[in-house]
Amino acid sequence: MRPTRLFSSFGSTGEQLQINQPKVYDCAVPGSLASRVPALAAVCEKRSLRPASNRSAALTSKGGASFISFAKGAAFNDDLYHSWVAPALKSDLLVQFWIRSPGVLPSNCSLGWRVWDVQRIRPGQASAFRTSQDHSKWAVSPGAGLGLGLGLGLGRGGGWVCVGDINRNRAEERRGGGTVCLQQPQVWKAYRDAVLEWEACGG
Repeated sequence: MRPTRLFSSFGSTGEQLQINQPKVYDCAVPGSLASRVPALAAVCEKRSLRPASNRSAALTSKGGASFISFAKGAAFNDDLYHSWVAPALKSDLLVQFWIRSPGVLPSNCSLGWRVWDVQRIRPGQASAFRTSQDHSKWAVSPGAGLGLGLGLGLGRGGGWVCVGDINRNRAEERRGGGTVCLQQPQVWKAYRDAVLEWEACGG
């Protein structure tokens, strides 16, 4: 990757983090880098990007992998996955999150895109367990997309995996945070295979 592209990606990452409004504990950006990517330095200085309530950005890893970052501030005040991520990706989503928090949002199949709350998972060779025992926050398309669905009538667009920091509950609609998504077949399969059960819409 050319240095100009690398610095551009750092800048986008910094701007996304500013929208996320993170609670920074410790942070350091070398002066030589801070002058070239001021948005990253602003995160360390605990400065938010206003007035943006949400923004998506394409990011590229050093190895050339493509990601989409979805960043929201407290002003977004809506469900991250159903109102924004699923329509943007054009994909239904199975969402894993901490379900023991108050005000959990039920699975939602309105507005054209379906977002289901995952209830039971089995990552890799581990024993199966309920999502009430897991604080991780991620989402996966139910189908692989590109005509490679699992015959479940699920998915439409697909093959997406998103990893983030937002639960599907009412309080976190008003909290900064977000998720980062990618399409990579092996990663998608590992996450999709981990999902055993989810809450039906209206159930």
